[in-house]
Amino acid sequence: MNIKTLITSYIENERLFEILDSLLEQGVITLTDLEGEFIETNPLKIIAFINHYKNNGLNLEKMEDAILNYRESKFIIDYAKKCPYANISKCEDAIINGYSEQLIYEFARDVDGANIKKLEKAVTKCKPEIIYLFAKFVKGANVENLENALIKYAKKNGNGSYFAKFAKDVKKANVERLLNAAIKNGDILNELLEFATIPNINIEKIERVILSKYSKEDVIYYLNTIKGISYEEFIDLMIKRSIAKKDAETILNILNLEVYTIYNDIDCEMISKLEDALIKIGDIKALIKVQIRYGFINNKKINGYLSTVSGIDNTLEELINTTDNNELKRSLIFIYSEIKTIRNTKKINNINDLLRYINAYNELPTCNLVEIISDKEIKRTRNSQI
Repeated sequence: MNIKTLITSYIENERLFEILDSLLEQGVITLTDLEGEFIETNPLKIIAFINHYKNNGLNLEKMEDAILNYRESKFIIDYAKKCPYANISKCEDAIINGYSEQLIYEFARDVDGANIKKLEKAVTKCKPEIIYLFAKFVKGANVENLENALIKYAKKNGNGSYFAKFAKDVKKANVERLLNAAIKNGDILNELLEFATIPNINIEKIERVILSKYSKEDVIYYLNTIKGISYEEFIDLMIKRSIAKKDAETILNILNLEVYTIYNDIDCEMISKLEDALIKIGDIKALIKVQIRYGFINNKKINGYLSTVSGIDNTLEELINTTDNNELKRSLIFIYSEIKTIRNTKKINNINDLLRYINAYNELPTCNLVEIISDKEIKRTRNSQI
């Protein structure tokens, strides 16, 4: 049996090295010859070979270079773990400069004495999955640095994945910061669903984002996946919360869901609830936007989108004449009077001009519409219209 056949055989290591020791003693082969044979023919046994002959004049640097050149992750990690003479720093450099991103994380996780800071610095330039794995499994990892890397990657590449996993699984993760970063990153509905499963998460913030960014169908998907309640129950909760917190924006977002749904029929009862909520909140700007932009009054869709001054006037007059809600009628008369007044000093030719003016008009307060618009003012307004 020649040396190459012997080295590649299935003989157990203990018996193999007994034979090789004997051949070395007899001078049949040299240690240098064996180094070349193992490097060339049997990398699977090269670590056992190094450990057996490390004190016999073996060229350790040559063997180490051979292992690094194999480009096999199993060899380099086994070598670093099992060989006391392994140059850990050299192994790390080889991994960072030529191996897979996955191996950087695995080396830091598995090898005692690994330079965590050095490997972590390399990982901050890797894809989100590796950043997450490093933060979760590597002892001594700097969670804040890795959070920064994840957020930076998302900003640069538009990939918001692993925000929720990081927040959920990594100890010391800044959950609120990661949630905010995910929200800024764009279309991240699935990330929000996973965030919603984290204990003590700011669920109200998540739900406000879902209501503002996604469709009615997406909201229903969220409810079926996370909340286990019906869409109607959820919207009732949102309305109550919005009234309590004077949150007109959420009411407007819900209205958008109802208007821009794929379903053919608009839920008139829901529209009525939303109108009532805006009245209770008392946000005049929001009320103007709804009544002029959408034209919804008491379950009726009047004119919808308007383009001319006369269209605005006609719609407001029609809304005033058709609504049975006295509080709403009072607010509409007040709004109609305001539009008549500001038109003399501001150029308002269409609905977009009007809405831009409303957004910038600070004198329209957030208030109780019933209190601010008294019967006396209504009479004054009506007289001014005659």
